[in-house]
Amino acid sequence: MDFTLEKGQIDKDATDFLKSLVTPNLLLSEQNWLIYGSKEGVFIETETGLHGFKAFPFSKLVKQSKDGKMIAAATEGKVLVSAAEDLVKRIDVKPIELPAEALRLYFSPKGRFLVVSEADSAQVLDVQTRKVKLTVPSFLLPKSGGKSVWVSSDEQVVWVLSDPRRIRKFELSNGEFRETKTFELGSGSRVSNFHLLAGDRLLILSVACRTLFFFDRELTPMFDLELPGVFSEAEVRLNKDKDRALVTLSDLIDATSKSYYGTSTLHLLDLKRFSLIEIPRVRGPLHCAAWRPDGHEILLISGELSAHVVLADSNGRPKRSLGKLFRNTGQYSLDADYLWAAGMASLSGDMTVWDLNTFARVGEMKTQQASNVRFLPDGRRLLLSVEQQKLRNQNHFRLVAIDGSELRRKELDDEQLFFVRPLRRS
Repeated sequence: MDFTLEKGQIDKDATDFLKSLVTPNLLLSEQNWLIYGSKEGVFIETETGLHGFKAFPFSKLVKQSKDGKMIAAATEGKVLVSAAEDLVKRIDVKPIELPAEALRLYFSPKGRFLVVSEADSAQVLDVQTRKVKLTVPSFLLPKSGGKSVWVSSDEQVVWVLSDPRRIRKFELSNGEFRETKTFELGSGSRVSNFHLLAGDRLLILSVACRTLFFFDRELTPMFDLELPGVFSEAEVRLNKDKDRALVTLSDLIDATSKSYYGTSTLHLLDLKRFSLIEIPRVRGPLHCAAWRPDGHEILLISGELSAHVVLADSNGRPKRSLGKLFRNTGQYSLDADYLWAAGMASLSGDMTVWDLNTFARVGEMKTQQASNVRFLPDGRRLLLSVEQQKLRNQNHFRLVAIDGSELRRKELDDEQLFFVRPLRRS
């Protein structure tokens, strides 16, 4: 059963818990939607109220397509794929059965396919026909290592990391994906990061052999680049155009014994010239390095606490300091007009919001041990949620204006509501 609401109304059959999610006099704008995964189903809150799909309960995983039109939600043994507008309009959608629990979901570049990653396999589903086009063993990388399955920009090729050393290529032919090539790295190599670059090139980083490997679309080796220093972990963050990347090389042990954070170096990888240069920054641990959404600027938070919060240009050259603060993570709004930085995890939870047009501080607030902090699409509000059991704070979510004023707060029973996320309008 599903239901929808007129503006400001709550469905008479909805439970008290669902009714409490919506505050009629604080409805969302047309640009800002929220999606809830709950014991009772998947629900989307829009400017007109709360819209739900009660036939799909216990959903703990959700993904939106790049253009914002499609929604995928997974529960144990099932995945729901639907246009966001269809859920709002109460159009019935039947879930697709899965052989195992989905651990990750992501759409292909144009939204034609949905990739479902399970513990040791992956499936490529055709969104329109709702049929499985490819089932293949895959090696699940940590989230920071990228995806295990990539679909080409024209959606005609799929590359799969089938085990820590082997990549397989599949091409679409007569409506089915067929394997056309396999490449296996040397015995001393093990894939740590796997990314799709501009021009459908592939990047593989191996911590074991301290090397970056580049392949073309046909899975033909192009170039190898040795990585400097001693490190046990690596992370690659691509810019919007996927022609540059921030590469963080870290080791849990600081040989100088000066920092319990370990040691880390940050490098700028130029993917057109295959060059790697170290980005200068304040001495001490690197807490955060993040691209501005358009790729023209980098947020750097580094140094012994209190840390330096710095904005650098796209080449990594510092251009403005926002001060020394107890902050270790941050995020730009989608329009890059605002930026927040917060002291999460073991820090106090203090958060600052800056207007990047004037560089003035426009908000100060507490994150209250939030496990997720995200800008809503309009960049003028924030969603803060505690979705894991905390000793000092009950699970809850809050909507907060960028000046720190609280717009809505809801205490959560973690057996009822599993997540709350912003949704972009298509």
